[in-house]
Amino acid sequence: GRDYYYYNELGTLNRNRAQSVKNQGGDAKPLYQAAIDAYLTANKRFPEHNGSLINAASTLRLLAESEEPEQKRMMFVKAEELLKKVLEKDASHFVANYYLSVVYINMLEVSVLDEANVLNHAGHNNRAAMLAKTHRAHEAEFSRAEAQMQKLLAVNDSHPYVLNSGSRLAQLKLEHHLLSQLQWSPNIDTLINDREKLAEASPKNPIVVSSYIGFLGIMTHTRLLLSLPAQDYIEQLAQALQAYPEFENKEVFQALLVLFRQWLQEKSELRALADELAQHYDLTA
Repeated sequence: GRDYYYYNELGTLNRNRAQSVKNQGGDAKPLYQAAIDAYLTANKRFPEHNGSLINAASTLRLLAESEEPEQKRMMFVKAEELLKKVLEKDASHFVANYYLSVVYINMLEVSVLDEANVLNHAGHNNRAAMLAKTHRAHEAEFSRAEAQMQKLLAVNDSHPYVLNSGSRLAQLKLEHHLLSQLQWSPNIDTLINDREKLAEASPKNPIVVSSYIGFLGIMTHTRLLLSLPAQDYIEQLAQALQAYPEFENKEVFQALLVLFRQWLQEKSELRALADELAQHYDLTA
């Protein structure tokens, strides 16, 4: 039994060291991999202990953060396999169900990014067809993630991390729809309000607060891109940054706030110029 705890603690030590190296801008991959190897060794010696498999899966997620999309997918698949081994023994294991939901959401994040890249790089004539093809290919991933989320909610439907994951999945569905239709949905405003309420209920939870401010920032940018009124969203973002001064990416979002306001001002000035030109040269004829 002591060997299990030795290797499991060795894995945790290396994972913590990896996080420190990463935070300092260094290459943390070897330490993350050493952590995963130690966790898997612990489980191989004592397969009755599931904790090391969950630790290995969660560390694979951390390792995947700095990888390219295809490499991310491969690591997420490995994490999925490990978590399913735990759930084969205990289908109601809360932590394993939670991390499997998170892994499926991570896979969807890569897929939605694929859709965004198609939108940015496809030619105007074939953009719609390519988006439709990509959209269909990702429907099965959404169905799988939603099914796993229901299993997680059946185990625990009140934990802040669970509620945040459910909100993140809903966000990805909306982004998926937005990218395919290029139209704003009222459900986006509903989700922003839900995220705001969750942040108000858990103001010291960094994941919940980050999810609220991050989503609000993304959707504010989206409204600007779609030439929709964005002033209220910009002001809500400013209020959120004031309400949560310990938000870890506050400086980044304050810089974005400045850019959003400049964008709005420039659009206003361009609109005024266009109106003036139209009056002088009858451009509406």
